[in-house]
Amino acid sequence: MNAPQAAFPWDAHELRHALWKGAGVAFVERMGFGWYDGMCCVLVRAMQRVLGPAAQLMIVGCQWHPACHVVCLYRGHYVDGDGISTACQLLTRWERVEMQPCAYLRPFDVRLVHAAEILDDPHLVDEVVQMLRALPTRAKRA
Repeated sequence: MNAPQAAFPWDAHELRHALWKGAGVAFVERMGFGWYDGMCCVLVRAMQRVLGPAAQLMIVGCQWHPACHVVCLYRGHYVDGDGISTACQLLTRWERVEMQPCAYLRPFDVRLVHAAEILDDPHLVDEVVQMLRALPTRAKRA
């Protein structure tokens, strides 16, 4: 197990599977948005609630948009719908895959999130919290 993955209660593979093939897929299909096109804030707010006070929300911005995406910073690593990554891996993905040049991380600002029309609904967060809590964790396996 690599160091970033060890910091999280979930296995990275199981987390990705739950988000993209399991309960998460049914949820985003029902909502009509994916974890990258509007549901990122809902997902990481749920992760923050499950992970506890050590988890912080952060924004990925770029040269065109001050808020492109919301991620969760936990124990020095970032987690979102794509899994667990370092800051360098996350920003490289945003520049190369998402085609957002000059991507950067900034502290969470709800005004920027709302201005970018990123969905931020506490009722949906509650649903995702339940989904995350149902995932197997290292503690449950021990």
